[in-house]
Amino acid sequence: PVESGEIIINGGFEKNQTGWSGSLVTIKTESNGNKYLTNGYNWQAYQDLNLSAGEYKLTAKTKKLTATTQARIVLRYTDAKGNYSYENLLYSHKGAGWEEMGKTITVPAGTTAVRLYLLVNGGSGEHGFDNVSLKKLGVVENPEPTPPVDSKAPEVTFLQPANASMVRGEIQLMAGAVDDGK
Repeated sequence: PVESGEIIINGGFEKNQTGWSGSLVTIKTESNGNKYLTNGYNWQAYQDLNLSAGEYKLTAKTKKLTATTQARIVLRYTDAKGNYSYENLLYSHKGAGWEEMGKTITVPAGTTAVRLYLLVNGGSGEHGFDNVSLKKLGVVENPEPTPPVDSKAPEVTFLQPANASMVRGEIQLMAGAVDDGK
């Protein structure tokens, strides 16, 4: 499927907390300069999103730090009546390095607000999150414009000389053309 441009603001955390909210948002820096967010089991690291109904590709990198349970990304959908529904992405780490997690999510029709949370799936400890990405599927960006199709040839009318007159020597013709542009 074709994807849209990036929806998440500062998903790589290069701009520290820009775009992210919550009282426990912590940005750390690895020895190679890579910045990432760390969080435990709480709902205090999130980003509010304005999404229309449809399918999206959600991906992120995660690193097991001290957590004893899975890394978790939660999308909370709010409808016009203020009711919530949730979609979870859980990931069990296979090693100690950065690992890719992702899934296709579906924003329900009637959704008026979306909040994306980064956290641990219960228990204690923390996970690291980096390169959080969300792109709408089925979108064609900057499509090539379709040239108009000219369905009718221009009409040419000769105004002078009239009625099949015979002319000798030089003459000046006056002509007009109409093109309907279709």
